[in-house]
Amino acid sequence: MAQMAQSQRTAQPQFRRGYAAFSLLGLLIVVAIMMFLFVGGGSPPPAAAPAPAATGAVTSEGGAPPAPGGGYVRAAIRSKRLAQSTAIQSNINQICIMMSAYRLSHDGKLPKELSELEAPEQIFNDEWGNRMTFRYGEAAKGSQISEIIFRSSGRDETMGTSDDVTWKGKLQD
Repeated sequence: MAQMAQSQRTAQPQFRRGYAAFSLLGLLIVVAIMMFLFVGGGSPPPAAAPAPAATGAVTSEGGAPPAPGGGYVRAAIRSKRLAQSTAIQSNINQICIMMSAYRLSHDGKLPKELSELEAPEQIFNDEWGNRMTFRYGEAAKGSQISEIIFRSSGRDETMGTSDDVTWKGKLQD
C-alpha cells in the first residue's frame, strides 16, 4: 500500500506535443482576432458629416485631427471628442444667454471680460482646460451686436497655431 501511494505521488502527467502546439496556435489566433477587433484593420471608414448644433447658434472651425486606429479605439476616441464638443457648445450657448441677460440689465452694454458674468469658472474653459477668449462680431449700422466669436488656443496652449479653435455664438434679442 505504501508503494502504491509513493508511485502515485511521483507519477507526472504525460502531455503529447500535439496538444501543446494546438494550444499555442489557438492562443495566437485569439490574440490576432482580439487585435483586429480592438485596433481595427483595413482602410478607415469614410468621414461622416458633422452634426449640427442643437440650437443652430454655435458653429465651430478648426479642431482636433481625426482619431487614429480603428475598431473600438476609434469609436472610443470619437465618442470622447463628440462629448467634449457637445459640452463646449452647451457652455457657449450658456455664455451667450448670460451675455444677453447682462445686456438687458446693464442698459444695452455688453461685458468686456467673461469674469463680469456670474458663472462658474470652468464654463469659460475649452475642452483642454484652457481659458477661452472672445470678441464681439461686427454690428450692422443702427443695430446691436448679435454675434460673439470665441477662441481657444487649442491643445498646444499657444494662440496663432494650426490647432486653434474658433466658435461663433449668437446673442439673443
